[in-house]
Amino acid sequence: MDAGEEQEPRRITLLAYRLKGRVYEPVAPDEKGRVWLEPVGLWLGVKTNPDTGGDCVALIDPATGLEIGDYTAIRRAREEAQARAAEAETRASHAEARATAAEERVRQLEADLIRLRRRKS
Repeated sequence: MDAGEEQEPRRITLLAYRLKGRVYEPVAPDEKGRVWLEPVGLWLGVKTNPDTGGDCVALIDPATGLEIGDYTAIRRAREEAQARAAEAETRASHAEARATAAEERVRQLEADLIRLRRRKS
């Protein structure tokens, strides 16, 4: 393919098989084009990737009917959440250090005030 040519969006055809006895037999997808994955209790389906317009596989929660998320999206979300948590922890640590410094400064000022009052008496 030349660099100037546009690539067609990827299309996926879901093929599923189940072991019956000693033979794998094809399994037809349901009316929504999904296949039930008994060992994990999830639906496997095909969806359109909004970024590429191509197809990608998706795991679907049977209770909600919502996509669980692909590994890349889940990893990215986890990394972003960890970064936010680390940033919040850093801000909290800095705030605690400022509060401790302020408390120490208040103690110093109170001690200075007591000394000044004693000198005047």
